[in-house]
Amino acid sequence: MKEDIYRKFLYTVKKNALLEAGDRVVAGLSGGADSVCLVLLLKELAQREFGGNLFITALHYNHCIRGAEADEDEAFCREFCEKNGVELVVKRGDVPGFAEKNKISLEEAARKLRYDAFNEAATSFAEGQGKTVIAVAHNRNDRAETVFFNIARGSSLEGLKGISYKRDNVVRPLLDISREETETVCIDAGVAFRNDSTNFQNDYTRNKIRNKILPYISSELDIDVTESLLRLSKLAAEENEYVKGMAEKVFEASATCLENGNVEIDGKAINDNGPVLAKRAIRLALSKVLRDGKPVFKDSTGIDKKMTERIYEYILKNSAGGYAEAAKGVICTKSGNYYYLGVKNIKEPGKRKKTEMSEEVPFSEIEKGAVFNCPDGTKYFVKSEILSGESVQEAVRECRKSGNLSVVFDNETFGKVKENVTLRTRRAGDFFRPFNGKGGKPLRRFFTDCKVPVKMRDNIPLLAMENEVIHIFSLRRSDFASVHEGSRCAIIVKIEKSKE
Repeated sequence: MKEDIYRKFLYTVKKNALLEAGDRVVAGLSGGADSVCLVLLLKELAQREFGGNLFITALHYNHCIRGAEADEDEAFCREFCEKNGVELVVKRGDVPGFAEKNKISLEEAARKLRYDAFNEAATSFAEGQGKTVIAVAHNRNDRAETVFFNIARGSSLEGLKGISYKRDNVVRPLLDISREETETVCIDAGVAFRNDSTNFQNDYTRNKIRNKILPYISSELDIDVTESLLRLSKLAAEENEYVKGMAEKVFEASATCLENGNVEIDGKAINDNGPVLAKRAIRLALSKVLRDGKPVFKDSTGIDKKMTERIYEYILKNSAGGYAEAAKGVICTKSGNYYYLGVKNIKEPGKRKKTEMSEEVPFSEIEKGAVFNCPDGTKYFVKSEILSGESVQEAVRECRKSGNLSVVFDNETFGKVKENVTLRTRRAGDFFRPFNGKGGKPLRRFFTDCKVPVKMRDNIPLLAMENEVIHIFSLRRSDFASVHEGSRCAIIVKIEKSKE
């Protein structure tokens, strides 16, 4: 075993937290150098790092495409596993028949059936043996080829990051090891690995990239194009994670998953973030749409650029009629100020889920001390008291420290209108003038600007006079009856979650 290659493999496993002691690993074994290397390195890892506490099962899938050659691959895998003391599971499938029946390419059909076999094997093991992961043998060169292929297709930033080290229960521990290095591991172990003859046929796009295009670019430009593509992949992955995180925040602030499987979107809120984040958030919303309780686009597969563009343009135009169609029967419709993503046959796909109205507590009750119930069942205790002298400015400072869980009003101004003040949650038509802000705006717009998630907005306690909001607890006070440095008499309103 080449120590430098093993160390590189170990570093990848540890850095990306791919495997841990007690895991059951289902390793894909085709018989080629990459997959044989994977099994050999996993065996070494199990002994040297986990004291044998890593359980390896190899899985060979015979695609039944290459006739006798495929059967010879299967025989090789059986002999290899027997010599190396590795458990082997063999599966077969009619890939050509499946491809024809489902109107898909041979490559896509092979991948689908192969991963179905992996998952079937992974779920068949008894419980209590640690988690089960699927290990596949994509290598460093595969990463570069995938990035180039995605560039040729006009991929987004998501595609430029290439192959991930880990996705769900699938891990790829060889992504930092080159194809030449996997062959070195096999030769060093005395294993005469198999060569798939189709890898040398340039009928497939990926083979053309591997065998012709990348070698040509490297030769003509005198550069290591694989290294360049991997550098691009790393940068794209880092930036993609940042944009993805920002888009998730936009989604949280502008969309709500409804009980009927639809996703409700505040069009204004999502568009205020610009096209890049808006389209990302729409993509995330599409992945949340359910049919019969299951995601229509499982793992976000099937959501392409054209689809998100159609939905984005529909929302951007703010059209009151018609609908935009995504795919698989999913459409986007508008109702009121909201847009709805859902399947066509859902009854009333544009009907907004009604929120239970919160109670309204008059200020006369707050003065005594009152319990306030939000629509989501959260209870608060709220009380007010009169302040005078130096305690006024001290209270103002404490309010700032409390994150606006309390508020101080000038008593002279506030006392004249307090009989009109109530404690409640938001309502249609509410207006807010932020303290030290430039003018006022609808409360809905203020929530959007502050990135307050839609699902939280109906459960935020606030003080209001009819439709004028004068304080939003835990968020911001208004400019109404603010306390100045000379104020000697004030009233403070405090709120805290009830301990009941």
